[in-house]
Amino acid sequence: MDPFTVDISRFIGKCKANADILVRKTGIALYQGVTTRNPVAPHNGGRSRANWRPAVNDIDLTTDENIKLDATRAMVTFTGANSGDELNISNNLPYVERLENGYSRQAPQGMVRITVQDVKEKLERGEIKA
Repeated sequence: MDPFTVDISRFIGKCKANADILVRKTGIALYQGVTTRNPVAPHNGGRSRANWRPAVNDIDLTTDENIKLDATRAMVTFTGANSGDELNISNNLPYVERLENGYSRQAPQGMVRITVQDVKEKLERGEIKA
């Protein structure tokens, strides 16, 4: 193999690795943004916030009445994700759509739409990078 071919192969490998890292960081930023913006009702201890479920190439439709927020959940889940994977963050509680549509005074503009816009802008400004 000539040196030019080797250089291109290394460059392509580095680009793929960087793309994989960027996908993971973006997924984690989205998860953190949604969970941070999710309103917390004092009477239920943050059940809707804790029920955001990250998944790779799947959608986690489970709920857990007793789950506590785990800040590392997305990091652990997205660790093996690659640029060709589909990252999902879901919440299957029956009232989460109402929260997204402004039901709570704590989050009158929702959580998901604002987070997606915020992360998109951070990517465009280069604040999230590989």
